[in-house]
This record gives sequence, structure tokens and C-alpha cells, in this order.
Amino acid sequence: MDARCSESLAAFRQCNAANFNTLERPLVWVPGDNDWTDCWGRYGPSTQPYSDPIADLNRERALFDSTSQSLGEKTLTLTRESSEGGQYALYSENVRWVFGPVVYMGLNVQGSNDNYPYHDTDAENSTAPVRSDAEIQRQRDEEIARKAADIHWLQEGFAYAKQIGAKGVLIDWQADPNFNNENHPANPHDFDAFGAYIDELRSEALAFKGQVVLVHGDSHYFKIDKPLKLAGGKVLPNFTRVETFGAASTHWVQATIDPNDRNLFVFEPMIVAATATS
Repeated sequence: MDARCSESLAAFRQCNAANFNTLERPLVWVPGDNDWTDCWGRYGPSTQPYSDPIADLNRERALFDSTSQSLGEKTLTLTRESSEGGQYALYSENVRWVFGPVVYMGLNVQGSNDNYPYHDTDAENSTAPVRSDAEIQRQRDEEIARKAADIHWLQEGFAYAKQIGAKGVLIDWQADPNFNNENHPANPHDFDAFGAYIDELRSEALAFKGQVVLVHGDSHYFKIDKPLKLAGGKVLPNFTRVETFGAASTHWVQATIDPNDRNLFVFEPMIVAATATS
């Protein structure tokens, strides 16, 4: 987007933070691609200069991730990857917490090919500027470093779940990783940043005795399925994907945790009648 992206989003973020903190229950914020990766002009106005996606992500970190507490009137204490310091000191948005028999993780994995752009990505908005080779590489470097942090956080989270004897792990991120190339994208670059994430999910689920769930958005189709397969083609039984509603379908999904249910998680779509047909 243009310079107004930072200005308008700043006001919008402040409003969201204030609203989130009026909620009676804890709210854990995880970033999405419209928050930052698309802010350079992919879907935005045609005037320049465009906003810097990485700078926009840092603004969100400062607003939503500055403490160990969630948002909301009643807060949860969160473990942030940034608390480890060193090479992971930047990634305050990667979080973990425990509630009941489940370890929950939030990670910064984004649609728009996880902010790993090509020059033809810029062509999606014909009025957007084509970024230089140096700018393309700068964004790719960001994605590569963040992916390493994300995979480290997945490994840490599953190790912790095993340590405490958790019955389940629920992971939340924004991107649709396109399991098994289910959408057959015309552009082979659309999903090529996600292979390492899928491989790590498969490895961790295979080594975990309990149930594993990935909740994501991005493609705006509500679905519950088991998209991960073993080497022989059989389904990986303890892994479930839940894709939430999106775009014009402003509904939500309720999760119930039943320690006595062998599947542990029960998901139910909750339709908002006022928006169902309008």
C-alpha cells in the first residue's frame, strides 16, 4: 500500500488493541498477511511510496507482543520465542501456552507465499511498482530467517508437550500451506515456501502420541480434514487440519476439548445468522 498504509493501519491497530482488551476472556494475537506482507502494494492503492512489510510487522510486534501477557481483561501468561534471546529475540509473535491437556502454539506463517516474493508476484497488482532485485532478496532473507525460527518453535513446543505429558497440540497460523497441492496453483511459486513447514508437521505428529491440530485461515473455505499422508500414502491419523471461515463469511469455529474422547478435539462451525445471507 502507499504511505497511508502505515498511517491508517496504525490507527486501526490501536483501535483493535483497545477493543481486544475489552474482551472478558484472554485473546492471543497471531499476525496475518493483510497485516504486513501485503502492505507493499499487492492489494493496495496505486500511489507511491509503498509501505515496508517488515517495518509494519515490527510495529505490530511492539503493539501486541510487548509483554508476556495475552490481550483481554483477563489475561493468559504466554511463553514467547523472543524470551530465548539470541537469534530468536525478534520473534515475539511466536507464542506457547498450556490450558488443560493441550499445548497451544501461535506462529508467524503467512499467506502470500510466506513473504517469499518473486518479481511476478508484483504483477498481481498491475499498478504496483516492481521491486528491485535487492528488495526481493531482502524480503526472502526475512522469510528464511523467520522460517528457521518457526520450525525451531514447533520443535520446542512438541518437546515441551512430551515433557509434560500433554494429550494434544494445537497450532495456529494464518497461511494455507496447500497440503498435497490440493489447489493445483497455476503459478508454481504460489506455495513453494511451505514445504519445510509441512515436512516438520508430519515429523512432529508422527513422533507424538497424542492428537495434533493445525488451525489456519487464508483461503477462506471452512474445512476439517486429514491432509497429511505417510510415505505409503495412508493418512496420518493423529493430524487434523481446520481451516476457518474468512472474507465475507464472518462466522467462527468452536473447539471443545474432551480428554475422554479419543479424538480429544471436537470442532463445530458457528454460523452468525445476521451475516449468513447478506
